[in-house]
Amino acid sequence: MVDALFARFEGAYSKNTIRAYRADFSAYAQWCHAEGLTPVPASGQQLADYVDSMAGLKSVATIQRRVASLGSLFRLMEQPDATKGTDCLLAVKRARRKFGRPQRQATPLTHEVLLALQATCDSTLTGQRDRLMLQLGYETLRRRSELVKFRFRDVARTPAGTYRIRLFRSKTDQFGQGLQLPVSPALVTMIHRWQERVGSHTEFILPAINADGLIINEPLADAQVNKILRARQQEAGLELEPPLSGHSFRVGSALDLLKRGVPMEKIMLRGGWKSESTALRYLREWVGDDMLVWDDT
Repeated sequence: MVDALFARFEGAYSKNTIRAYRADFSAYAQWCHAEGLTPVPASGQQLADYVDSMAGLKSVATIQRRVASLGSLFRLMEQPDATKGTDCLLAVKRARRKFGRPQRQATPLTHEVLLALQATCDSTLTGQRDRLMLQLGYETLRRRSELVKFRFRDVARTPAGTYRIRLFRSKTDQFGQGLQLPVSPALVTMIHRWQERVGSHTEFILPAINADGLIINEPLADAQVNKILRARQQEAGLELEPPLSGHSFRVGSALDLLKRGVPMEKIMLRGGWKSESTALRYLREWVGDDMLVWDDT
């Protein structure tokens, strides 16, 4: 039943979502096997026992994610969703009260940090790509998995003379309705100069560079974004804790917008946050004209 369900997911969900669902169900199924239980259907007490078995061993965030995944899978299998039952809800609440810690938010990559990181980028292919990655990430507020997917053809000039870059799919837009993100002329100039340099070797704005220092027509692996940020942070001599990560773009840009007086509703639209509570969770540790992050003036 489960294998058939995952096969049906192809094309309807992203590969990352399918991978996460499969991993979470596998962990649950292994626990059931060890306990001599059948994974599906599941009772509320069975799920409560599963949560109790993870409490103190797994982070509360992991427990909550696994429970949420199981709930989604049960519903897709047209099985009773015992994750919504009292037993399971209370078990999660117990784990959160006993073992929960404030979630460590990403360190913001603000405008000041951006300039310090870009100062470490030399004129080599890697240096110029990284410099562009920093600017693109800061201006678009995108997750690292979305950032590396941008192509040269996604950049366009509007009738009003401004520039947009099109995001075709995101974590909160799984059906590819798309989003037009305003970007600065400075960023567009960087992109055009970069495109002239790499020529027809790649369609991706942030391409992979192989061990020989050559551009290949594949996007930069999203896991490399964190590695690049931390290497640039170290080279810049910035003592930031926790170290910069892919989410630092979103937090830093949103924080800069907030300090400039941009309303939270617009920041949510800019960053693709569906709820104010989610956006505030990123910004609450760091607080204080338009929707354009970068100001050429």
